Amino acid sequence: MNIIDSLLDTLTHTDEWKRMQTAQPIAAAEKDLRAIVDRACAGDEKETLLAALYIYTTYCEQAALLYGIGVADTIRAAGADPAAHLTYLGD
Repeated sequence: MNIIDSLLDTLTHTDEWKRMQTAQPIAAAEKDLRAIVDRACAGDEKETLLAALYIYTTYCEQAALLYGIGVADTIRAAGADPAAHLTYLGD
């Protein structure tokens, strides 16, 4: 496992992450998704689709986390040296 995988694994195994995953909008969306899958699929096909959706959403979460880390680092760097980052405002 590389350092990025380790970081993402650490971030997604916190109490805060677990609370976010059970937040009302996410729980409602998951309930709706499962109802649609239940109506559309049966048996192994249903489990295959749910597994594919899980993998897809996991990679989307990882991409969003990495993007957020990059944004946070840019904000930190701009705060540490505002003059060096002012050129971005004029572009």
